[in-house]
Amino acid sequence: FTESGKDSDFFSINGNLSTSKGTVNYNGLTLTRCLKMESSTKISFTAASDGTLTLVFVESTPNAKVDGEKLKGEGGIITVELSAGSHEVTKGDTMNLFYMVFTPAKPNPAPHEHSFVEGKCECGETDPNYVPPHQHSFVDGKCECGETDPNYVPPHEHSFVDGKCECGEVDPNYNAPVDPKPEDPKPEDPKPDPDPTPHEHSFVYGRCECGEIDPDYEEPSMDCSPPAPGFFEALVDFFVAIFTFFVNLFTGKL
Repeated sequence: FTESGKDSDFFSINGNLSTSKGTVNYNGLTLTRCLKMESSTKISFTAASDGTLTLVFVESTPNAKVDGEKLKGEGGIITVELSAGSHEVTKGDTMNLFYMVFTPAKPNPAPHEHSFVEGKCECGETDPNYVPPHQHSFVDGKCECGETDPNYVPPHEHSFVDGKCECGEVDPNYNAPVDPKPEDPKPEDPKPDPDPTPHEHSFVYGRCECGEIDPDYEEPSMDCSPPAPGFFEALVDFFVAIFTFFVNLFTGKL
């Protein structure tokens, strides 16, 4: 009303204006002219869609009739949700209306079609059928899926030779072999005497100790003829003489 009075392309306004009812600050506007809500006052309009009607009064607890229904407000404002169609605003109690506006409801947006990327839509919805890609978990260079780790270096396995590995590790269980005692050197064969004394054979039973055989040796013959007469008498005399000698020796007669 402050700028346009009762002229409006949307509202049809019947009633009296006034600039002596004070001022109202609303939504960044300073309002100085109002429409007096009297018995003859009527505002009508046709809404093309559902929306919200806002009425701003100078009174802190205003009231007015919308489509014959008396409505009350707070803080100088009455808001009412209206459907599309024709509507009418009239006096409830004597009030002073400084501003009014009808705000169409936002049209329902077209149904959103999800566009999932890696299981998520930009609206925040998650794809219930999304299966995340397999992430390899390598153990000893292999994943359970069969993939091998191209960067895997297998651990070093020691190969001990004489108790040592080429990496420098020492075999804790290695026992070094014991060196055998050196053998006593064999005595050298005696060198032959450069001027040996000529060997003289000494034959016993036809053989020398050097092994030489006496070419002139004759084996004794085995003569079994009876002894000569008087042999046994001489032998008895010999033993008697020996016995007598020992008896005299022990009895001190010698």
